[in-house]
Amino acid sequence: MHKKAMRMIEKHERGVAVGMAIMLVGVGGCATDASRGAPPISQDQVREHSEQAFDKLKQEEKNRAAGSAVDPQ
Repeated sequence: MHKKAMRMIEKHERGVAVGMAIMLVGVGGCATDASRGAPPISQDQVREHSEQAFDKLKQEEKNRAAGSAVDPQ
């Protein structure tokens, strides 16, 4: 009975060790993928984003000016 229990414990410990090894390999694999970084942004994309931001600012300014003329607080 004692030998049977020891074999079961050894199998359990081996299973835990294998599970931990798999988890460590998985975490290590995820860490290496993050080092690639984002792809570079082209000048056209930068220009488009800046134009969109500027248009949004102009629209907010118009809305603010229209709101202050209608409802002075």
